[in-house]
Amino acid sequence: QQLEMANTNLGSLNTSFEAVLAATNRNYANSLIGKTVTFFADDKETGQLTKMTGVVESAFNDPDTGETLLGVKSGEGDQVRDYTLGLGAVILVEN
Repeated sequence: QQLEMANTNLGSLNTSFEAVLAATNRNYANSLIGKTVTFFADDKETGQLTKMTGVVESAFNDPDTGETLLGVKSGEGDQVRDYTLGLGAVILVEN
């Protein structure tokens, strides 16, 4: 009976931890809006990973996975491209 209670408590703790982590990720993502970020993306011409920079324009949750994502705009003029990044893809944040 005590083992069952401990298992129930651990399950509840895990659920609470996941909720706190999700809220923390959302808050962090929101704090990045308007900031310049550096990330790696596939170059469509060469197929190679290329270091890119762009401005975070939005932060949102993927409805299927619950992952917190960033909408980033990179480039200038007719070379502007939109990227969707997970928080782990960001390697540098600048003002």
